[in-house]
Amino acid sequence: LSVDAHHERWTAGVAWNRDDFYDLFGPTKRSLSGYNGYVAYDLPLVFDPPQTMDLFAKVAFYGDLTTLPGYQNVAAPTQNLFTGEAGLVSSDTRASPGAVDDETGYAWSVKGHVYGAMGEIIPSVSGTFDVGFPLPLDHSSIWLRSGASVSSGSRNNPLANEYLGAFGNNYVDSGANGSAQRYRDLLSMPGFDLQALQGKSLVKSLLEWCIPPLRFE
Repeated sequence: LSVDAHHERWTAGVAWNRDDFYDLFGPTKRSLSGYNGYVAYDLPLVFDPPQTMDLFAKVAFYGDLTTLPGYQNVAAPTQNLFTGEAGLVSSDTRASPGAVDDETGYAWSVKGHVYGAMGEIIPSVSGTFDVGFPLPLDHSSIWLRSGASVSSGSRNNPLANEYLGAFGNNYVDSGANGSAQRYRDLLSMPGFDLQALQGKSLVKSLLEWCIPPLRFE
């Protein structure tokens, strides 16, 4: 059961044993046992497409947890958990007519996050920066996608770690549940299972060549 409410820039919701239809087609599971509630806020600071910048914030509480929110393979160290996050997301990317992906520009984000559990507060901060340049080939570009994250707390505490692993694309999915280009995400790491790697800090860079599309009559 879940209920969500939207009003202008505010979103709020509650859920009990939240489920997701696309979990039937794994490997990524978004269902979450227990109950939770959240309040979120999104404010456009710049809206001049293709240039945008958004301020976002969200607080949530989880009860009767068995796994960490967002990490289906990580057991929750506590049944009750508070989370909070706030940050900025900005983008100024462009593409020529007929393109299948962005061909030039930049995008960046910075986010602060905090876990609260068992009388302990565990903060973390992360950021990403992507920049792309068009090539002489039609609809082809080179992108450098970089990101970093660092958190406090004990390495033995599951709440103090980030978890990297497989891209997590489900066999059947919808655009609302995630992009097909999830290999670009900061926590995506090829060659490993979902959430197979963990660490308190990370730095990642990806050099990507977007090749021209193949078109068929």
